Amino acid sequence: MDQQRQRSLSTSGETLYQVLGVSKNASPDDIKKCYRKLALKFHPDKNPDNPEAAEKFKEINNANTILTDPTKRNIYDQYGSLGLYVAEQFGEENVNTYFVLSSWWAKALFIFCGIATGCYCCCCLCCCCNCCCGKCKPRPPMEHDPDFYVSPEDLEAEMKAEERVPQWWDTIMSLPLDLSSFHKDESLGTLEKQLICPICLDVFSKPVVILPCQHNLCRKCANELYQVGIGGRFRCPSCRHEVVLDRHGVYGLQRNLLVENIIDVYKQASASCVPPPKPLAQINCEEHDGEKLNIYCITCQIPTCSLCKVFGAHKTCQVAPISDVYQQQKTELTDDVGSLVATNDRIQTCINDLEEICRSIEENSKNQKQILCEKFDRMSGILEERRKVMLQQITYEEDEKASLAQSLVHTYSEHVGTNSQLVQTALNAMEEQEMAAFLQNQTELGYEEHDSGIHCLTSEAEEGTYLYPTWYKPNNRPMPSQSQATPSDALGVHDHTPKLISEPSVRGGSQLSCCSK
Repeated sequence: MDQQRQRSLSTSGETLYQVLGVSKNASPDDIKKCYRKLALKFHPDKNPDNPEAAEKFKEINNANTILTDPTKRNIYDQYGSLGLYVAEQFGEENVNTYFVLSSWWAKALFIFCGIATGCYCCCCLCCCCNCCCGKCKPRPPMEHDPDFYVSPEDLEAEMKAEERVPQWWDTIMSLPLDLSSFHKDESLGTLEKQLICPICLDVFSKPVVILPCQHNLCRKCANELYQVGIGGRFRCPSCRHEVVLDRHGVYGLQRNLLVENIIDVYKQASASCVPPPKPLAQINCEEHDGEKLNIYCITCQIPTCSLCKVFGAHKTCQVAPISDVYQQQKTELTDDVGSLVATNDRIQTCINDLEEICRSIEENSKNQKQILCEKFDRMSGILEERRKVMLQQITYEEDEKASLAQSLVHTYSEHVGTNSQLVQTALNAMEEQEMAAFLQNQTELGYEEHDSGIHCLTSEAEEGTYLYPTWYKPNNRPMPSQSQATPSDALGVHDHTPKLISEPSVRGGSQLSCCSK
């Protein structure tokens, strides 16, 4: 009960851990999560009609302020609220001295030394000067309670930002790699702090709007904040200045183009460098409070403290100084990183060679396709030209020989007409009954001459000489007999592929020599 009263620092008599609802071994992240939930629950803006909520909110803020500070939390765990009071009056560095001097054996020692030194005549002046004018001068109590005001919007934004950030990021960023060539420039780190949105706790995202109080916000974050507000009003999360919006809402705020341009330049500058690793926090032994991890258990492959080796679970284990193991593993990791970098260089060289081969193959294929197309185009042109020449030649011979055949048809048709008249005359003469008249008509009509002409044409028709032009050859076929010879057979009409002669030498009148007598 005394220990609980000693550790209490709230109006309800609860310890700070009970106020936040966490255990004594809770991590700082757990404390922050519980604090944000409770602060959002008991915030005065959300409970305007509940005065107890305001007092509870102050206690929650006070507990969070103390438990998130490692030094104050250590003092509170050891000495309770009295230790915090002593730290406030005499300084945090004098808390241990105060409680050591307040112990019974220290008082006994003071009495003995006072008797031995004559009531501290030599030390009284120094102590008085130090306590009245020096570092141990008592501090006046605070007239007003500290300002623990935090807006509920900031608490919600912090909770959302914490959910977005992966838990393993801090672990990765805290790796002690000595890669100074990849460290981000300090000026970029300073610039990044100026470009952080107070709502999403990240670099401003476009578009960026400027408030009347000259603070900047992401338009998306400002829209979320505006929806929480009432009547078109909300407070700036940086200075708590009240912002009144018109009917356009956050879209009526002016864009800060200068900040947007600075963000673009910052992203381009930080794209080629890696932020420097964060320093490792001091890790103490879990079994022995306040003991640093200064040795490494080779058997269990974990760091531990000296007390664990002497009295704890690692008495029989093989250990080594943690600095030696750290240097060894750091050297091995550096070598592995160098090996990975060299491997990446070799792989990149192979990739470049393969890409060059691909480009060469594509270029050669393109050239071969072009050459092949040119050859086929040239061959197609030659064939087309030859086709035109041969078609012209066939057309020419067709016209020439068709005209010759037409002339022969005309000539032979005239002969057929003459013969028909002669036949008619001969028939008329044959009807004459008187022999003397018959002979006289034969003499008058030149029947003998006509008879000789008919005999000539008949003999030529039997031989087939007058029916064929001089350039036509009947393809080595036997000549038709007298009974089978017809003009169509003689001209080779039945032969669908007559053999054409390129230079015909035909004279139409030469076939009728026998008829010109």
